[in-house]
Amino acid sequence: MAIISAKHNSSMISWAVLLAFLLLVHAKIASAWYLPGIAPVDFEEGAKLDVFANKLTSPKNQLPYDYYSLPVCGYGEKRKSKRVNLGQMLTGERAKPTDFDIRMLVPESCTIMCSVVVNGRARTKMQKRIEDLYSVRLNMDNMPVVVKGKTKAGSTAYHFGYPLGFVQDGNYFLNNHLKFKILFHRSSIPSMTAVAEEARVVATYRVVGFEVEAWSVNHKMNEKNQSLSCPVKVGVEPLKIEENTVIWYSYDVEFEESSMAWATRWDPLMNANPELRQIQWFSIVNSFMIGIFLTALVGTILLRTLLRDFVRYNQLEDEEEQEDVTGWKLVHGDVFRPPSFAAALAVFCGTGAQIFWLTCVTLIFAVLGFLSPANRGGLLTALIMFFIFASL
Repeated sequence: MAIISAKHNSSMISWAVLLAFLLLVHAKIASAWYLPGIAPVDFEEGAKLDVFANKLTSPKNQLPYDYYSLPVCGYGEKRKSKRVNLGQMLTGERAKPTDFDIRMLVPESCTIMCSVVVNGRARTKMQKRIEDLYSVRLNMDNMPVVVKGKTKAGSTAYHFGYPLGFVQDGNYFLNNHLKFKILFHRSSIPSMTAVAEEARVVATYRVVGFEVEAWSVNHKMNEKNQSLSCPVKVGVEPLKIEENTVIWYSYDVEFEESSMAWATRWDPLMNANPELRQIQWFSIVNSFMIGIFLTALVGTILLRTLLRDFVRYNQLEDEEEQEDVTGWKLVHGDVFRPPSFAAALAVFCGTGAQIFWLTCVTLIFAVLGFLSPANRGGLLTALIMFFIFASL
């Protein structure tokens, strides 16, 4: 009895040690995950807000391009991207530094970044990208730059990235001036800063929105390299892309305080407009009705076949007919028959099981918030990892 009790206690201790180890591993893994609303970045007034170049995307061409593949500020330099995960790499996302010098709560007006001369192959490449409706994706504090607009119904809509340029009357125009609007939220937790051996409370702010208006401006420069076309307003002469065109890149920055909390800053970007909601509900109802119709059709055919077989079996007159197996009862002969392609059937069943568990686990992690859009590339990375682990 004592031996059994000792074995029981040893087993309990082993399970307790294993549980503690799993909790420790879970805590380490959880600390590495990015949960929206838990790890905000606070900026003091005057702190630098880094803007990273993501990629160029187009609704006409599914192939993304690198931001520095075009003649922009920093063109020709080998700028290294920040470390990205597997999902970001597969979707072509990057996080390369740019020359925008933006400081928290420091407005800018018509700041000139650089000038680039466009000719030859670079000009042809830029015109092709403009013709293919490419948009430029930028990020600030993990927030994508968006163009705010209105739908036909008057609701607010957002477009990720700003258009590279536009085509008018066979001419190509480049959007070389950007008007940034940065929405910030005053942090409820001020930071402590030591100045002259005395601690003082400094107000901090969080970025909750990153909006932009793209303009095409043919800057007229003076001797001090100051633009005579500023401030940029309606009616300004656009910049046409031609051979040996000198492109002056510039930007404005304004700040606007928002009541939106940091944890909900993605909500306006993720909410679909009313037109999209109507289309989605129509698609759901349409698919549901088609499924019901097909189910009823197959059920009707099976029911008529079974009823016809039942009537035939009830009208049997002799034993010879009773021994005759016809109709749906022939299925019993195929139950234990080996399939023609057993290996292929096993592969398909295994793959189906992988996809089933992949879907279930991904939905669970998405509900818990681990696959938030704030965690860029997290969904694709999770899908690949879960698919691999489901094969074990």
